[in-house]
Amino acid sequence: MCDGQFLPFRYKIFNFLNCSHVLEHVINPRQMLQELKKIGKIIYIETPTWIREDFFCSNLYHKWVFIVREGKLCARKPKKGKNLMLDTLPFFNTFEYLINTILPIFFLKIVLQEP
Repeated sequence: MCDGQFLPFRYKIFNFLNCSHVLEHVINPRQMLQELKKIGKIIYIETPTWIREDFFCSNLYHKWVFIVREGKLCARKPKKGKNLMLDTLPFFNTFEYLINTILPIFFLKIVLQEP
């Protein structure tokens, strides 16, 4: 175990890194991304979208919501308030999976790779 903002690995030691549903929880996502880029050649990032967080189901533990703007990954604080809270319904995970395979609105998936 180690802090994602201070990873004790050599430069570009990993061919592939998977950062799935982690970045939205860290205090300083910019620092963690810099560390991941330092040690990995290809980085897969998956995080809930702002649509999922702001309108459907807001996770109280998420510190950030991410969007891609002009080719850059941008973060902002999630809106904490009233939303549909669909994640409390028993069928929501299945519904979310089916919708996301057709129209990826619930999860942002990006790959960072050096040229």
